Amino acid sequence: MRDTYIRLRNSQLFRYIFIGGISYVVELIVLLSLAKLLLFTPELSVGYSFWVGLVISFLLQKYVAFENKERNKRNLTRQSLFYGLLVLFNYVFTIAFVSVFTSLFGLILARTIALLLTVSWNYFVYKRIFK
Repeated sequence: MRDTYIRLRNSQLFRYIFIGGISYVVELIVLLSLAKLLLFTPELSVGYSFWVGLVISFLLQKYVAFENKERNKRNLTRQSLFYGLLVLFNYVFTIAFVSVFTSLFGLILARTIALLLTVSWNYFVYKRIFK
């Protein structure tokens, strides 16, 4: 059991997937808190929670999943820029993919496939961003 824990903790891929799950849960908690407790509009709730999730994900992927302790302002700016460009690319890809494949797969499956694709290539891109 202990060996399994150590192997998982040392696995960059496992940390990447685990951090993604944590980021998603944090985003949902913020979303529901804003919408249900503070009675924000759905649009504001999604908008704020998206950015909170994005920042949490960036920081945890950088420092925990990829163990990049770099704090140099220039490198942080570069990493943030590339991360932002990747988010923009993933967003455009997802919208386009869902638009093209919803009629073939249905909305949920098309979105799920798009998510699996972006998560897959993000891992390899993050390895380069946070090297």
